[in-house]
Amino acid sequence: MSTKIFKILSELASLNSPQLIYSYRIRPLYRFGSLSLSAVLLTYGVSFLDVFKLSATQRYRESASNEKSNVWLILKTFGPIPLAALPFILSAGTLYIFSRVVTGVTYIPHTNKPPSCELTRRSALFARPIREVRQLGHITRAKNVKIYTGQGPQGIDDKATFSFFLIDRSPNLKNFFSRFYILPRSGSVWKSDGRLLVALFGEDGSEKGDVAARKMDHKSNEIIFEEVRKLNGKKTLFHTHSKKKPTAVKNIVNKLVNK
Repeated sequence: MSTKIFKILSELASLNSPQLIYSYRIRPLYRFGSLSLSAVLLTYGVSFLDVFKLSATQRYRESASNEKSNVWLILKTFGPIPLAALPFILSAGTLYIFSRVVTGVTYIPHTNKPPSCELTRRSALFARPIREVRQLGHITRAKNVKIYTGQGPQGIDDKATFSFFLIDRSPNLKNFFSRFYILPRSGSVWKSDGRLLVALFGEDGSEKGDVAARKMDHKSNEIIFEEVRKLNGKKTLFHTHSKKKPTAVKNIVNKLVNK
């Protein structure tokens, strides 16, 4: 493992207070564009539904009396009306995507239980901050999504995608749509090293990434922090100024990486 990422993981593991590890600022123009697009689609949906309803009703009234009970005529006349739901779905989808953009991820250490993280996002209409605390082990990257690419100043830039996804696998989620979080690649990572996100939220399989970071899969990450919590419980290394603290973390990390 490179010296830089080792120092970052060592420092993070030894913290006894919350630390912001990812931040992103949503520009007002993006919010205005999201609301505007949603409003346009909503208006189009209302107009589309109204036109189709009037057209279908008029056509049905003008048809012969003996044809009004014909199933094929009814399908041809009123069948297109459900298509009006498409603009409404797209309008709601626009607001949903905006509401799932993460503006901050905070690592929260604990002494006697697994670490957790706080994900901050904005509400769809009023952009009010919404903070959700989850166990670190319940937040993982989406399948086949690369976090660390080795490109850019933080190593997470990608020409093909502007963001990556995290999935909430908590057993007590209210609904399916609450599972997904969108993290723009233009956000700021603590210490400017994207491998930190790889270590916390799962290995991303990037061929361009650091070899040791790729070996740091989610299982190894859990073991590392379990060892850290044991040391914290003894209060011998991590919440003191002991000179042995970096060495202890190094031994734990290197043991797992070199398996």
